[in-house]
Amino acid sequence: VILWMRISQGASGFDPPDIALSTAQELLSASSRDSSINRYQDVIGDSTLRAVFKTRLQRDYPHATLNWNKLEVLVTSGANNAFVTAMLSICNQGDEVIVPVPYYFSHRMALQLLGIRMIPAARDCETFQPLADDISAK
Repeated sequence: VILWMRISQGASGFDPPDIALSTAQELLSASSRDSSINRYQDVIGDSTLRAVFKTRLQRDYPHATLNWNKLEVLVTSGANNAFVTAMLSICNQGDEVIVPVPYYFSHRMALQLLGIRMIPAARDCETFQPLADDISAK
């Protein structure tokens, strides 16, 4: 007996819910399809999707001290893209970033390419939370 498990990033261990499949089929049908969907879109993501995320954030975080009118939501094509975009937005070459271990190998590569020094920080084995003492010592 050979047991095989996909453990690569983005490899789901389960099928999508039926509602997701039927909704996708409906959206792809000729009657409801947006003919521009296969062309370049807004670089910060689909405006409808961003509006839904913003509404969800407002609902889930009602006590957040954010100016919701000025809040911009960015939708990326994956977590690695989001990480690089965040680092490009807040860091300069030569800055240091503390990254909890374990981390995606691509995060280290992205930081190296951007000239940002990565400082690994340990996590608690029980809670998987970053260790404040380890971060303070850095």
